[in-house]
Amino acid sequence: MKISNTAQYTSSYQEMQCVRNYETDHKGNIRLVSILNYLQETASNHAEEIGWGFSRLEEKGLFWVLSRMQIEIIRYPHWREKLTVKTWPSGVEKFYALREFLITDETGEILVKASSAWLIISREGNRIQRPQRVFDEFSEIDNSKALQINLEKMIAESDFDIEAFVTAKYSDLDINNHVNNSRYAEWIMNSYSYDFLSRNSVKSVLINYSGQAKADEDFRITISTDKTKPDEHSIEICNTQENKSILIAKFSWIQTD
Repeated sequence: MKISNTAQYTSSYQEMQCVRNYETDHKGNIRLVSILNYLQETASNHAEEIGWGFSRLEEKGLFWVLSRMQIEIIRYPHWREKLTVKTWPSGVEKFYALREFLITDETGEILVKASSAWLIISREGNRIQRPQRVFDEFSEIDNSKALQINLEKMIAESDFDIEAFVTAKYSDLDINNHVNNSRYAEWIMNSYSYDFLSRNSVKSVLINYSGQAKADEDFRITISTDKTKPDEHSIEICNTQENKSILIAKFSWIQTD
C-alpha cells in the first residue's frame, strides 16, 4: 500500500518556540514533558507538510506510533528563551523510520539532541508496515544523526526503589484516544519526591514505548537505581489489570544543587 505524494518533499523542517511560563518548573527551566511536546509537535507538522502526516495515513487506514525516543539535554532552556526546533527523517532500520531533532538557542548553540524511531501500523489488524512500501521519499532522506539511537531490546529490572500508581485520565489522552507519549514522562517525574527533583535534573533519557494506555486503566510505575551508577535509573510502567509492560525507560540524572 504505497501512498503517492503530491506535497513538496523537504528534507528538514524547523519551528520557532518561546518557552512559556506553564512549560517550566519551579526553577524556570523547561520541563522534560515540554521538550517531548516540542519534538512531537515539530515532527507531526513536518510529516503533514511533506504528505506523511496523520491525515494522509488516516485515509489509508494507517497511523504512526512512536516506538523509541532518546534525548540528551546539554543545557535546559529557560522561561522566555527563544528556541529553534529542527527535525529531519534520517533513514530506515528494519521496520523503524528514524527521525532526528536539535533544539538550539538564538546564538545557534545546541541545547538538546534527540533521535527517535517510529512504526507505521495498520488500523485493521495492527500490522506493522515497512516505511519504504508506504512512501517513496524514504530513499531521498538525510542520513545524518543527532544521536545514535539504541534500538536494542530493553529489559525491565525486577528490584525497585520507588513504586507509584496512576490512573489514565481524560487530560492524558490525545487524538488517537490513547495516553499521549509525553504524558508518560510526566507520570515518571511525578513519581519522584519534590526533594529529589529540587536537587537533580534529567541529563538523558531513553524510552521504549511497547504498549498503549487508555482512559480509566490503572498503571504501576517502578523505578530502580543502578547500584554501581546511582545517577542512572531504570523505569517500567505496567498495566495492573493485564500485568503487561507498556514502557521501559532509562533516565540519567545530574545533581544541580
